[in-house]
Amino acid sequence: LAARDFYGDAGMRRGPGLIPSVPRRVTRRAAATTTIGVPMRKLVEATHVSLGGEIGSPHVWATEYLDKEHFNYANKLLFAADDLLLGRRTYEGLSVAYPAMTGADGVPNEFVDRMNSIPKHIASTTLRETTWNARVIPGDVAEYVAELKQQPGRDILKYGTGPLDATLMKHNLIDEFHL
Repeated sequence: LAARDFYGDAGMRRGPGLIPSVPRRVTRRAAATTTIGVPMRKLVEATHVSLGGEIGSPHVWATEYLDKEHFNYANKLLFAADDLLLGRRTYEGLSVAYPAMTGADGVPNEFVDRMNSIPKHIASTTLRETTWNARVIPGDVAEYVAELKQQPGRDILKYGTGPLDATLMKHNLIDEFHL
């Protein structure tokens, strides 16, 4: 799929029962600080979800709602982060799609370029090798993410919904949900 398929100029239909173009932010807790008093990095979960609760295959059902307003919002989230946190299935899908989008239409796309260059941390017990500026999280995922949040830097952005979320929520590691 081309970048324009995700973030094209499709018009936004507004009205009762339709999906809003800009996700709403739900903040779980105030920003924590590290042991030396420095603000801790936030882990931000960004998930496409319909009003009916659909989260699977957003490239099928959400495309018509991904307008310029949404693109600006997604850009803001991505550029506020220094790292991406992904589960295996999300990584496998995005790591194929985004490198193929580079220069697809000859027009530079800052979102695609950022997605391809940002460091990625992958939670998986089966994946052994990665590409796309990614590394598999060694050992305990909750400990790794807690330590990552204490490192200097900007937000950590998480895409996708699956088993990784259960672990992160169990350990109260997600600071914001953007739905």
